[in-house]
Amino acid sequence: MNGPLTARDCEAANSVWAWVDKYSITNCCQSLAITCEGGRITRVNARFQQQSGVMSSAIGNLTELSHLILANNQYTGELPSTFSKLTKLTYLDMTMNVLTGRFPTALCSLSMLQFLSLKSNLLVGGVPSCLGSMASLTSLNIGNNQLSGNLPSEIANIRNLTLLDVSNNWLTGSIPSSLQTLEHLKSISLRGNDFENFPFNVTVNGTIFEVSRAGKACHLSHCVALLVCVVFCIL
Repeated sequence: MNGPLTARDCEAANSVWAWVDKYSITNCCQSLAITCEGGRITRVNARFQQQSGVMSSAIGNLTELSHLILANNQYTGELPSTFSKLTKLTYLDMTMNVLTGRFPTALCSLSMLQFLSLKSNLLVGGVPSCLGSMASLTSLNIGNNQLSGNLPSEIANIRNLTLLDVSNNWLTGSIPSSLQTLEHLKSISLRGNDFENFPFNVTVNGTIFEVSRAGKACHLSHCVALLVCVVFCIL
């Protein structure tokens, strides 16, 4: 079903991505990177599309978006605050762009978001405690940025978290002991920071691992060299 709402979505999408045809609803919904359902844009997968510049605030008008994949582009600056309007978003991948500024706290209001990757950008400042309110998150990857300060204990409020990657930032202080309560955790990476309390024990799928400063996971006296600090595997 096409109509005024689809036309509005196509116009908004054109403001964000110039290659989207705002004058033709048919062309808009048949664009290589765009999926429409029920007359609305629901998915955008534009990885490796050489997109650059600051993202337009018009992104907030795509209120039916569930998946937004813009990894491996050259977006700069900060994500617009209008991201808070994307209340149906479940999957956001902004890996390997050139995003700057602080962590975009507008994302914290996205209660349906399950997958979030801002890995390999240039984000600075602290990791916001509001992440703890994102109850639907199962995967959080903010590694390879320039984030600093303490890792907030509120992250342990994300009870369904299976992957947590904060590696290669400038984080300091103590690793929150509350992370040990994340019973669904399958992968955790803490390496490349300046945490105080290494070694740190964490339970992964019922097995206690020791996370060392060197980025290795040790099960009792048996050390398993890994590329991340802990990765669930069948030993």
